[in-house]
Amino acid sequence: MKTLLSSPAQAVTSIQNAGDWIDQFFSSPFTEFNGFKRMQTIPVVNVTENHKSYLARLAAPGLNKENFNISVAENLLTIAYEDESRTESEDENLKKEEYNFSSWSRSFNIPKEVEADRISAVYKDGILEVNIPKKTPSSPVKTEKKITVN
Repeated sequence: MKTLLSSPAQAVTSIQNAGDWIDQFFSSPFTEFNGFKRMQTIPVVNVTENHKSYLARLAAPGLNKENFNISVAENLLTIAYEDESRTESEDENLKKEEYNFSSWSRSFNIPKEVEADRISAVYKDGILEVNIPKKTPSSPVKTEKKITVN
């Protein structure tokens, strides 16, 4: 009988290698499993802030901009994507049809000081940028009142 692991150290190394494989499988946006590539369903998002706005940047390469749906309700910004495709090929001996459906959604709580009606989005070079402008601070209203002493 052949021994697969000859020492405890070899067993630990084998477990570490399995852990590395699992980490790699779940950490890359494109992973290869038994020769097939798959894309993780939720895109990576970076949110930055400056004095005028928030900017959410989503890495979403190869998608169709018409399939994005961005909405705001009750201080919740939702960015969703849905795509459905079908391909057919046929020759005299074989008819082949393939269907693909993919969807994902990301939601973010946004502060009350944003102007929801001015949110805009641009999809270019595989990056979706959602600009979320802040409300401009209103200047304080000065009220003066003369108080008479009785």
